[in-house]
Amino acid sequence: MPRIVLDLSETRPELGDETADLLLDLGNAIVNELKRNSPVGATGDLRRSWQIFSRADGRVVLGSDIGYARYVDEGTPPHTPPFEPILKWSRRVLGSEEAAGAVWNKIRQEGTEAQPYIDESIQDAIDDVV
Repeated sequence: MPRIVLDLSETRPELGDETADLLLDLGNAIVNELKRNSPVGATGDLRRSWQIFSRADGRVVLGSDIGYARYVDEGTPPHTPPFEPILKWSRRVLGSEEAAGAVWNKIRQEGTEAQPYIDESIQDAIDDVV
């Protein structure tokens, strides 16, 4: 489960409340970029899952509670995935369930390619806020 922690808690007394506000703005910007850049997949759950979990005393914790979010970003080695999500994806993306078996076999033999969206989203948010 990916978590991103923005932590200025040790420097907050020197930097003041304006820095805490900027940190929250950055956290919100990162969440918005993650929602914009996340692959949709079979359900769109990954895209909807990004959120701020907590904020207090110069610290913002954001992330996704979807366990596979990191694997979408980094890719995977060959493995045996559950078939039902691939069937849904095939139906939604390809308009047919016929290719689901071939996709499932390809993942078993080759894994999945990385779709790097996390670092890109963070950089986009930093560029927008700064």
